[in-house]
Parts: sequence; structure tokens; C-alpha cells
Amino acid sequence: MTPRCPAPGELSTGPAGEPLCLDGLGAPVAWENVVLAEEFDPSMVDAATATEAFGAGFLLYATFWTLTAGIVLAVKAFRNL
Repeated sequence: MTPRCPAPGELSTGPAGEPLCLDGLGAPVAWENVVLAEEFDPSMVDAATATEAFGAGFLLYATFWTLTAGIVLAVKAFRNL
């Protein structure tokens, strides 16, 4: 949970530098606790989808690596002609 200043409030700093939440008249307002994101739960990940995504990324990486190695090999072969 993350504290936040409610809608009509304004953020300010106190004498010691601490953050304060004040209303329009300068009176302190209570902070609200807000959940910004859910906790990560590994059971929410579909194994088939994760495997496919990893495979696709690996294939893209391998394709460009192989293409680059082939171009370098061709350039070296043409230099030696």
C-alpha cells in the first residue's frame, strides 16, 4: 500500500521537511492508503505462453546472430579473393 493525499488535498512540507497533506484552508488531512499494483503471483503465468514467448525471442536473436555471422564470413571470403 502506498500513501497518497486525497483529491481536495495539497502536498506540502512541514517544518522538519516531512510531507504533509493539507486541505484548501491549510488544515491537515489524513493520508489515504492505495494499492498501486497487485503482488506478482507466479501461478498467473501460463506456462505455454511463456514458453512460446521465450522461443520466439530466442529465434529472433539466433536469426540476427546467424545473419551477422554469415555477412562477416562473406566479407572475409571476398577479401581473400
